[in-house]
Amino acid sequence: MSWRTVVISKRAKLDMKTGYLVVRSEEETNRINLDEISVLIIENTAISITGCLISALTDKKIKVIFCDEKRDPTCELVSLYRSHDTSAKLRKQIKWDDDVKAYIWSEIIAEKIRKQTEFLEEMEKTEEAALLKKYIEELELGDVTNREGHAAKVYFNALFGKDFTRSQECVTNAALNYGYSIILSYFNREITAHGYVTQLGLFHSNMFNHFNFSCDLMEPFRVIVDRCVAENGFTKFDKEEKHILIDLLNTTVYINGTEQYLGNAVKLYCRSIFDSLNDNDASKILFYSLKGVSEMSYRFMRVLVFFDLPVATAENRRDYNRFRRFLIKNGFIMMQESVYCRMVLNQSVAGAVLNVIKSNRPAEGLVQVLNVTEKQFEKMEFITGSFKSDVIDSDERLVIL
Repeated sequence: MSWRTVVISKRAKLDMKTGYLVVRSEEETNRINLDEISVLIIENTAISITGCLISALTDKKIKVIFCDEKRDPTCELVSLYRSHDTSAKLRKQIKWDDDVKAYIWSEIIAEKIRKQTEFLEEMEKTEEAALLKKYIEELELGDVTNREGHAAKVYFNALFGKDFTRSQECVTNAALNYGYSIILSYFNREITAHGYVTQLGLFHSNMFNHFNFSCDLMEPFRVIVDRCVAENGFTKFDKEEKHILIDLLNTTVYINGTEQYLGNAVKLYCRSIFDSLNDNDASKILFYSLKGVSEMSYRFMRVLVFFDLPVATAENRRDYNRFRRFLIKNGFIMMQESVYCRMVLNQSVAGAVLNVIKSNRPAEGLVQVLNVTEKQFEKMEFITGSFKSDVIDSDERLVIL
């Protein structure tokens, strides 16, 4: 299960070695296990990346966003065939009923305006919030009267002033556009991962927009960016402000009865939209909520592997090297001879890792596994010597290199 957002902001060369992203800069070399990475943002144009790494990132379904010389998102890596049944899914997508699409689009827009209304009420903009509630009541099938557009004008003017428009060049719009681009990339990944195409939307149908479907689905999630920009009141928009918006990917929301990080919430929401369209049943849509959300954290754990394998014969030595390479490829780092560890999100992931180790255990020797919490691991004392590694091995969800 991936959970890190990695931002490469300095001149560097990116490569892949034994399951790790290798970041070589002028000052240092860092490694990050690919299985831990959810999003990789290439923020500097003076960064080179190997074809081997691009292939591995695609195989691992890691979203890669490339930025221009202003550090603004300019393009992303989208796999052509990320689902085994892409052809069947595409045929379904083309045949989705127009009335059902219009109804689901209406539900999405109604939810977006509800989210905007909630935020305005929190900001004590009661008059504007009341007007948005009226627009929800007036919403027709497919939003043919463009209640969304009227609500947006009232909403943005209430947040950023009567003279504000989304077309003007200013710090606020730069921040909004940046945040929207980051979240849009999540939707592109989920749509293509399920075998659908991003070009065929429910409402958006611009022939020059490759992400019509993504733009449709992300509408209720725009408010998360709006909140961040309004609450921070950016007066400039440089690298630090962009990193604040990137960290929105670690926002916690409430969906389907559970607290989830934003990336997981997008997955659940997108799947529910696909099910609704395929089954002609809009009641299956799962919307998120920010109400009642607490500061959520996974209970990070360490999986420790201790092994003592025979090396008397050539076959023994091959088994030893094979098992050691298996551990390194699967995200374990060597603490000392024959002692390896790996960080995992929680107990269930630790159990899955244990099953993988069992299926790759050597024929002879002794192999032991111990699971401890991250807090217990941090209490380890070094009596003599110290542990050094170029692998990023902390529980930070946002890593900036």
